Amino acid sequence: LPTASPHIFSTGTNLVVGLGDELILKLFPPFFRGKFISERSSLALLRGKLPLDEFAREIMGRSGSDSLARGPIPAARWAEMLGDRAVWPTMTALALAASWDDGGTQSVGLVAAGRGADGRDYVEAVAMGPGTTWAIDWLAARVPSQFAEVILDGRGPAAELIPDIEAAGIPMRIVTTTDATRAGPLLVRRVKDDQLRHSGQPELAEAVARGRRRDVGDGWCWRRRGEEDISLLEAASLAVLQVADGSADGQVY
Repeated sequence: LPTASPHIFSTGTNLVVGLGDELILKLFPPFFRGKFISERSSLALLRGKLPLDEFAREIMGRSGSDSLARGPIPAARWAEMLGDRAVWPTMTALALAASWDDGGTQSVGLVAAGRGADGRDYVEAVAMGPGTTWAIDWLAARVPSQFAEVILDGRGPAAELIPDIEAAGIPMRIVTTTDATRAGPLLVRRVKDDQLRHSGQPELAEAVARGRRRDVGDGWCWRRRGEEDISLLEAASLAVLQVADGSADGQVY
């Protein structure tokens, strides 16, 4: 490909070319300028955080024998969901998820969600960090004064926080396995249908890039894999579920 006089596409689709082991070139026709801008944003968010082969699958669309390992939400598609803060709605749902790393340290992530005037779901990570004590204090200061309740999976790592949340008098919705297998697919469908927006937080983008599905009966939920923390992705899924359901179903305390 001559660099002195690059050819400008008038029709057709983008073109991906591998240039050795450490460089990938992706060309876009002019009418895909919006997609180019969104994918450039995803590059900035995930630079240096994914191995090249996984990066090629998630961002550049390169497939191979391990293409089935690709997550349900491509990073480029997630980048396209970047929302405008000027139209951000009031956040009405709050979800908590947790994870364990190989060292036995528990981390907690909290994500809020709300339904916009455009009918889309808006999600944003509102707190995250190692340990659990801070999360109880954080919740006590905001639930139920700002959020009616917090939603969490009663069969995941977050279940260990339930006694402390209950002791603090914090209203919560504990979802069942059936609810958990609805949450992930619902989030994926909202992204696919262009019905979700986020604020561009790198931590949430990284969790989405790590997300893989685990079959549960006739459905699926997010698969937790050792040191890979997907708590923000799980929390975002539960928050979107809460927006869809209100406070229906599950066990509410």
